[in-house]
Amino acid sequence: MVDSDYSPFLKRFILLPVNPNFSEKLISEVPPILCKEHIVCCDGGEGALGHPKVYINLVTAKSLRMVTFPLHLAKYSHTTKRFE
Repeated sequence: MVDSDYSPFLKRFILLPVNPNFSEKLISEVPPILCKEHIVCCDGGEGALGHPKVYINLVTAKSLRMVTFPLHLAKYSHTTKRFE
């Protein structure tokens, strides 16, 4: 009797197929966004699926920018004349 109680749960939550599209793989497929500014902004997209506007400082937060904004950003260096 106990097994029949858990059967709908097992069928619905445990036996689901795994999505092969992991977020790290999908993000790595997006090409870097090149910019010449020191501070960039993401408006979060449209509608209820977006997020509030965020500003990303590309000068001081090299490792933090990947946590704040998952897409790759590259800043143009005026001293070396190349993207970092």
